[in-house]
Amino acid sequence: MNYISYNFEFSQGLKYVTRGDWLGHLWFLGNLIIYFIISSPICKSIKTNSKKTLTNLLMFALSFLIISVFIRSNFNDLINKRFIFVTLSPLVYFYAYFVIGISLKHSNKNLFTILSIRLTPLYFIIYMSLYYFSLLDVLSYDVKTGPNFLELLSRFPLVLCVISILNFIGNVESDKIRVLSNANYTIYLLHEPLIVVQYFYIFKEVSLNIYIEYIFMVSITCVVSFTTHQYIVKRFNITKFLFNGIPFNSIKSRNIISSHSSSQIKS
Repeated sequence: MNYISYNFEFSQGLKYVTRGDWLGHLWFLGNLIIYFIISSPICKSIKTNSKKTLTNLLMFALSFLIISVFIRSNFNDLINKRFIFVTLSPLVYFYAYFVIGISLKHSNKNLFTILSIRLTPLYFIIYMSLYYFSLLDVLSYDVKTGPNFLELLSRFPLVLCVISILNFIGNVESDKIRVLSNANYTIYLLHEPLIVVQYFYIFKEVSLNIYIEYIFMVSITCVVSFTTHQYIVKRFNITKFLFNGIPFNSIKSRNIISSHSSSQIKS
């Protein structure tokens, strides 16, 4: 994909591999590797002392978020360095969100009240307020530093707003939503290479209205990605694990339950 979207000489260079440019829009995979290594002791401690650890973990995540926003808004030039395929600035900034995700994964129902659909208007108002002030030269002596800090901080209520909406949709009992939910990661992984290939081999040579071209490109991308998921990803255990994170043991148990249920129906 990047071989086409950049240029042939750049794609053949050593830096293209060592700097992680080949990851393209999957750059965050480098971050995830580091996050998993760092966070494995945290996950072990959650199992031993769940309630107390989760509270401390959430407080740490929120505190670290503010600190990381401050560092990125004031010292981004110093930490915006890449080591192999990991860039330090987003590595520090997004870690708080990763820890919050761990907290939600292991939390009880009380913590999930912060993701109530009723709170989405409040989160959106907070987001818009912070973003609005980030455009003004108030609350800071340094126009370039203050607004940048607020703009970065405003992303947190926006994230809560989006996750609350998705959590509400995900809890709706619907087979169609379940099918789309299972296919979403496949669509995400394939959308960029499909768009690049379509443009390079089809739309680059065709003169269409920009909006019509966009509709065609998005439609083809969604249909091909969804079809790939339905007829390829769902058929193999390895692709189920890679695209949906379904462990092999879980797949086997589901198959056993399914076969047992079908045998009972026949009998």
